[in-house]
Amino acid sequence: MVERENEDLSIRRQCELLALNRSSLYYERVELSEEDQRVLQEMDKIYLDFPSYGSRRMSRELRRRGYRVGRFRVRSLMRLLGVEAIYPIL
Repeated sequence: MVERENEDLSIRRQCELLALNRSSLYYERVELSEEDQRVLQEMDKIYLDFPSYGSRRMSRELRRRGYRVGRFRVRSLMRLLGVEAIYPIL
């Protein structure tokens, strides 16, 4: 898409023509740590057994199982995992 070595068009102009943010061009994805991967696997197991758990209960259960996590970290990992609490319909 963007040719970095193009002398006729600057990177800025190329991004402008492609309607692409330059920040997304320079972004480098950060890999998950091994600890986060272990937490995600454990969260997946917990979610299969208790799909009604939100971030508060999930973090409490993870701490009970020996993981050092907080609610907000669990919340962001739940988003990454693509899970959310299932609530009963009344």
